[in-house]
Amino acid sequence: MGFLSFFNRRPAPSEVFVKKSVEPIDIEIDLGWFRLNGVSLGEAPASIVPKEVINSASGVFELVGQGIEIGMEHGVFDHAFITLADFTGTLSWKGGPLTLSPQMNERDVQAIFGEPYWTDRSGGETLLFYEYLVGQVELQFEFPDAQGLTFVTLLRNGVLSVTEQRAAYGVTKSWPPD
Repeated sequence: MGFLSFFNRRPAPSEVFVKKSVEPIDIEIDLGWFRLNGVSLGEAPASIVPKEVINSASGVFELVGQGIEIGMEHGVFDHAFITLADFTGTLSWKGGPLTLSPQMNERDVQAIFGEPYWTDRSGGETLLFYEYLVGQVELQFEFPDAQGLTFVTLLRNGVLSVTEQRAAYGVTKSWPPD
């Protein structure tokens, strides 16, 4: 199911405005404070994302060669999708340094982030879901080969915030999470 499953609750990918940039931008994502260059999920990242992406109902700013896509919904920072092997930015956890690598396995991620709210193992991949702020923020760690960490997704009102998506993933835990 992976990352693209969250588009099930959003406009069709053909309706998403995409702007690509090859100009390098210094990127820092704090996975503990849910921020991109100091801008929290749900706020407008005007200094980072072009106006035409911010002004679109649903838009993605892809930093080509930097391993990140920044998603916008109705003018605010909605998600960041990181391809770990290509990511040229900096990751942190509540202001402190954070190192994630494609060599990490599920146990390595759990040693840092603790027990996930839900783990999906299907189609040869493993997806760890961490829910924060009573389900308003979701972190996903994706292992497409069920071994190496490949993708990290930070998103507002994540996949599992939708009843139908929880059913599709077979979630049996109560919602919203504590």
